[in-house]
Amino acid sequence: MHIAIVLIRYKPYGGYERQAALLADTLLARGHKITIISSQWTGEKKPGLEFIQLPIIKLSSWLKTGSFALMSRAVINKKSFDLTIAFDRSLTMDIYRAGSACHKSWLAARIKANGLKARISIAINPLNRVINRIEKSLFANLKKTQGTVVVLSSASAKQIQNHYHLPSEQFKIIPPAVDFNRFKDQDSLEFRSKAREKLNLQKQDRLLLHVGSGFRIKGVERIIRALPHLQNIEDYKFRFIAIGADKKGIRQNQALAKKLAVDHMVEFPGGVENVGEYYAAADCFLLLSMLETFGAVTAEALWFGLPTLIGRGAGSAGLISNSTLGEVVEESVTPDKLAQMINVCLNRDYNNNSKQDINNIKQQRRNLSAKCDLTTVMDQYLELIETKKRV
Repeated sequence: MHIAIVLIRYKPYGGYERQAALLADTLLARGHKITIISSQWTGEKKPGLEFIQLPIIKLSSWLKTGSFALMSRAVINKKSFDLTIAFDRSLTMDIYRAGSACHKSWLAARIKANGLKARISIAINPLNRVINRIEKSLFANLKKTQGTVVVLSSASAKQIQNHYHLPSEQFKIIPPAVDFNRFKDQDSLEFRSKAREKLNLQKQDRLLLHVGSGFRIKGVERIIRALPHLQNIEDYKFRFIAIGADKKGIRQNQALAKKLAVDHMVEFPGGVENVGEYYAAADCFLLLSMLETFGAVTAEALWFGLPTLIGRGAGSAGLISNSTLGEVVEESVTPDKLAQMINVCLNRDYNNNSKQDINNIKQQRRNLSAKCDLTTVMDQYLELIETKKRV
């Protein structure tokens, strides 16, 4: 088959761009011809991989988004592809990977988190009107052509259905692919010991870890507000590390930690490449997102066997099927209750089970992460593409 993959930037790293690159490599290995329709290319050009560069307008974000949608549609209509898969908002495709789910839902979450200030900012920014108009058109077109919307979780499907009323049968849930090979040999006790030593963690120290930018939406403030209540627990000495390239979020949360007199417990290393060292050193993982289409970092934390506390708004909350594996945190949970939940998770791993029981629990968590295994996820895409081919 001759398959077009459409996205604004094509590169072999990053978030959804990495997902597109992994799919392209998988399809090439199966003998398909791939054309990348994009405004920018980064990485190696492989045999069987063609690149069509879109001349989009980059003067502003709304012009960039709008011109990409229009120009990509023009190229797709001009060429003869057997199948078109869009990873960004275009206006025509057979399969749309809605990695960001629905923009209207994201705007609602932003207003909820930031109040009047966000409402004003959203109203005066033409980008939001452009995106909403494109999404309205693309979902209407998919409904008409019976195309498929790939979502990362059932929560993402519900967001889209709430606004655009697509039939359930047009959705296919495929989680993000995670290449766990990059953490090879990082789950050993020896590696953990060295990672904790590097971070100056003592035996009695308990490291709480968050990974992901966009601190306000992802609940970092809520974790910091729980820290004063954790200080009163005698069994442990707590530290909290929030990884993410979020300069504004770092400043705001540093100020909050200082105000609450817990700044000595908190670190913000920014974005890091060696995130495996932090997972290995951690004792508990937290991603308290108000809205998150999935949260692949959850799968990474589970691969390391960490107890996880996931916000109800994250699609990956669906991975946590019982309290042995972690906890799903509601938005209404108070700081003292959150501290209590963290303490219960730690006690479950350290105080109330034999070594064999703990190992079994960690293995259960790792088994859950397998849903995001690279091969497993790519097989689901191949099955979907073969189904489209038969139709």
